[in-house]
Amino acid sequence: MIDAGKIEQLTQKLETQGDITIEEADEIYFSKQEINSSNELINAAKNWYEVVAQKIKQGQRGNFIFTVDLSVHFEFMEPAQRAIKKYGNFQDLCDTIMINQKFYSLIPFKHLFNKVEMNPRVPGRYYTMRTSRAGMLYYPFTTNLGTYTISQLMDKPAPFTLIKPRTWGAYMFAEKFFEIASGAQEITQDLWNFNDREISCFIMSDFIRHNSISCAAAVDLHSISCAAAADLHNGKPILLVEKEKVPFVKKAWDISLEELIRNALTQNIINKKEAQSLLGGKPEYDFPIVEFTKASTQYLNEMVKRKMEWKSTREKVENEDTWFEEIR
Repeated sequence: MIDAGKIEQLTQKLETQGDITIEEADEIYFSKQEINSSNELINAAKNWYEVVAQKIKQGQRGNFIFTVDLSVHFEFMEPAQRAIKKYGNFQDLCDTIMINQKFYSLIPFKHLFNKVEMNPRVPGRYYTMRTSRAGMLYYPFTTNLGTYTISQLMDKPAPFTLIKPRTWGAYMFAEKFFEIASGAQEITQDLWNFNDREISCFIMSDFIRHNSISCAAAVDLHSISCAAAADLHNGKPILLVEKEKVPFVKKAWDISLEELIRNALTQNIINKKEAQSLLGGKPEYDFPIVEFTKASTQYLNEMVKRKMEWKSTREKVENEDTWFEEIR
């Protein structure tokens, strides 16, 4: 139970000391339904969230962020909600994280994630964490092994922005990407009504699955992602890949759809008409998506392997002083 006097005390503490404790933030956050039932509590909470909004506008961060819920529609919370959606960063606003099996095995706070299995006959799976509470990524969770934040999970991988099609929501697109990348879903002819952007991303998800790369996806549904500007109500998903594999993934990411189409044409997987329709952004209804994706994934593997080998050889040569002496 919380009373108006306690909220006023915490408001004064925030104004004078700059922050409150985690326990105090939890007390306000988990009392929001109770607060909404009393005019006295609502008036006290309005003052609290106005001060929180001012802090956010000034670029300040602290435990007070954890008192904001990004989805509920309580009038007393609106000033802080508007401020964080306008001035907040990705860590403030991220409300969904998806990780694959390999990443899941590395984290110390497994209890925060729910397992998703699409089909018991398919071995792949992935794990999700969703919340409407602001600051999810840097909220400290206590486990038997110690206290951790999700940001510690996010510090290890490097981000890639997934450019979703206009008709897709950020969560839906990241979810479909992860179903494939984790191996929980197979690519089928009728898996999606795809266009050129979708097929590029799903080829990459198939590439990740076949290379067992540790990856995670984080989705900001409210404002600006850490890599690209987004609509205030429909953000863009970010793919996160373990740092050791970033050069590997980046080289695959840099191979264009046009190059994959040329490869498919060479192998007679598609014809010129199908190639033109895909390049135009509107593939034909019977486009051989399964065969095209499989050939593209194999091509990515071969090309990335060659590029990595070439880079390694070049570095060895450049570091070999005797080679340069002989050239001279």
